[in-house]
Amino acid sequence: MLRVISDFSQRDDRILIHPNEGFELGVITSYHPVRIFFAASASEFKAGNGPQMRGLLVLESRCKPGTIELGSRSWDRLGKPASIVLILDEDKLLLGAVHKGE
Repeated sequence: MLRVISDFSQRDDRILIHPNEGFELGVITSYHPVRIFFAASASEFKAGNGPQMRGLLVLESRCKPGTIELGSRSWDRLGKPASIVLILDEDKLLLGAVHKGE
């Protein structure tokens, strides 16, 4: 689970995480093209259906470990969660919102 940092200047098609989190997902390249799934069910995500957009998962050393940086519109789209769980399946990246108290 990663703590969310929302940034108005951040592009919505870019998801920034620390390289350690990328390693845990099996990503070693700095830029990993993905289809970003927002609020998709598990079955939609597995089938590659549901709300999505093309983007990049970026491994950025300036990100603090345990955090994820999102554009403010992406954060709004997810319901402004305090934390996010990432699931990567080939080129599909699911952003799972975790709200306070969950």
